[in-house]
Amino acid sequence: MYRILLVDDEKMELEALKNYIDWKTLGIDHVDTAKNGKAAYELVLDRQPDIVITDIQMPVMDGIDLAKKIYEWNRDIKIIFLTGYDDFAYIKEAFQVNAVNYILKPFSEESIAEVIHRAIKQIEKENLFQNSVDVMGKLLLQRLCTEEQTPEDRLLQELKQISGEKNDNRFGMVQFFQVFQKNLDRSMEKKLAEIETVWLDGSTLTFLIWGYVDFHDAAFRIQRILKELTGKSYGGVWLKHSVAKEGLRAAWHQLKSWEKEIFYEEKGSLRPIQESFREPEGIGRKAYFQELEAFKNQLEELIRTGQDAEIGKLLAQVFTCFSEEKIEKEEVLQFLYRFSLKLEKKIMPENREGKENQYENLRKCCCIEEARDYVDGILKIIEEKRNQQLGDCKSAYVVRKVQEYVRSHYSQSVTVEDMAAEIHFSANYIRTIFKEGTGQTILEYITNYRFEQACELLKNPKYKVKEVSMQIGYENVSYFCSVFTKRYGETPNEYRKKYL
Repeated sequence: MYRILLVDDEKMELEALKNYIDWKTLGIDHVDTAKNGKAAYELVLDRQPDIVITDIQMPVMDGIDLAKKIYEWNRDIKIIFLTGYDDFAYIKEAFQVNAVNYILKPFSEESIAEVIHRAIKQIEKENLFQNSVDVMGKLLLQRLCTEEQTPEDRLLQELKQISGEKNDNRFGMVQFFQVFQKNLDRSMEKKLAEIETVWLDGSTLTFLIWGYVDFHDAAFRIQRILKELTGKSYGGVWLKHSVAKEGLRAAWHQLKSWEKEIFYEEKGSLRPIQESFREPEGIGRKAYFQELEAFKNQLEELIRTGQDAEIGKLLAQVFTCFSEEKIEKEEVLQFLYRFSLKLEKKIMPENREGKENQYENLRKCCCIEEARDYVDGILKIIEEKRNQQLGDCKSAYVVRKVQEYVRSHYSQSVTVEDMAAEIHFSANYIRTIFKEGTGQTILEYITNYRFEQACELLKNPKYKVKEVSMQIGYENVSYFCSVFTKRYGETPNEYRKKYL
């Protein structure tokens, strides 16, 4: 539907023109009126009509002068002159200012309908052409950024041919990384007027925005709308300064260089960028590959022996290594992929679709935090699986109560008799049931849990070895050190030095 402005200094003729014609059937849904050219021009600026029907002879500003002022501002508006003078001089002057048609008074409904149909047909034809030009221009801007094999000069020349002399535009740029959802470009262009074009290249979603907007506000608005559309808070970067067309390719690569850094930042991190990312010095590829290989061997041994609590602790060290060394995402995914497959094989050996699903799920992680959450989710499934297995036997209640008691009393002297009294079963019965349900004795469970806690406390320099010993229920520090050394092959102080 379109908007029309009717201009005539004769009040009765203006009202007749407005009310006599069924504008909606002609595709017009808004009709504005003005009594002279000056008032009409103010309405043109305010309402931006698609078509203007104006009388030629009017006081204050006549129709010819009105048309000239309108075309100085917007040449797309279609102007139709209304005149009671079948005079060649008036008609000739009207067409010299690019009027699309004229109507002679007294007008008829048919004559109005005919010129309106012609005007709308012309508008639609021009819109179609302009849309084609706009689409071509946007594609050229995208190619200018990403198409390395095509010389910049050639693409800039093609862009100039399409956009004419409007070659002084400047742009801002925003990039989001690890985006795998398709068709976001169409949705986003409709949401924000400041977006010139948006495209997905691999997993990098780039927004080219007009240079006159506040880049900080625009970047966070885009991120917010992306989250509304996808449910995910993507991390990315935005250019702090505007850039001309000639600098778009360099700017695109400049932002792209931050992809790995953003992968290791907090989920949804969105940072302003002024220069390309510089790779930090690390321990070196050979050293960290050796470190990863050692982690892999340790994890496989823990999985084989079923030490689930230790798996979680070792994984924390693995992710620390990833973050400190900024290891390439693909290498991180490969490591976690092999690890998660072994975990899944342990809990679901019959699952044949695991390989494809595991890697696809990991690939969609937009930051290291999401990758950690994904692996933690697999560990949680293992725990739930074990709890389910326990729940299948009638002794699950006893096992859970014993574990809760140990966790609450491990710093004290713990006896099976005291435990039995609280649970309201005999000591021999809970010994038997716990062993059947977990595969270990109550004493083994108490000892393992105490030393797990000791390892965590030793990492904190504020606790002396004697204090750690007391906190886990060992009053004799020498005996504690002896047991610790026997379990871990090193003294408590040697263990502590690795974390300080």
